[in-house]
Amino acid sequence: MGSISLSKDNIVINYEELSLAGDLLYFYEHVELSDTPIFGGDFYLQIIDLSLIESINNDWRSGGDWNEDYVIFAERNSDVLYCVTSIEGCPVFGSIQKNNFIVSSSLASFFDVYCDMVKIEERDFNCDTVDDDFNLKDEYVEKIRNKLSQSLNNDCSLGFEKFFLL
Repeated sequence: MGSISLSKDNIVINYEELSLAGDLLYFYEHVELSDTPIFGGDFYLQIIDLSLIESINNDWRSGGDWNEDYVIFAERNSDVLYCVTSIEGCPVFGSIQKNNFIVSSSLASFFDVYCDMVKIEERDFNCDTVDDDFNLKDEYVEKIRNKLSQSLNNDCSLGFEKFFLL
């Protein structure tokens, strides 16, 4: 659903109300999103279009305890992923019912690991990842955890798993 394409040229964006900076700014300057891109499967994720990002972030900030440097860029079942744009590399955090935890030390490593997880689901398991009781298969979870532990530090690995699989 939807599409994502890369632009060779910088996309002119208006982000006066947001703290877009670093890797997240680069992402939105070089990625064209159309028709609300959604990735499916076990790693379901909706990337937030720039036209919606300001209102979504303002909604979260209205609670009073949301830092201006936290910029939400994706959502999953009403939970969000956000970058801290004041830190180099824009580390990615998950927020489940406003319980925040680190998922990746940078936006770039997040997308690298995310792509690896989708490849495991699609290529290695042909999207057949649940047993007859609709629980994730043990061998699938083991392969995911092994790849996460190879790619991320322990806190990020646990956070990634918490956001996507638990």
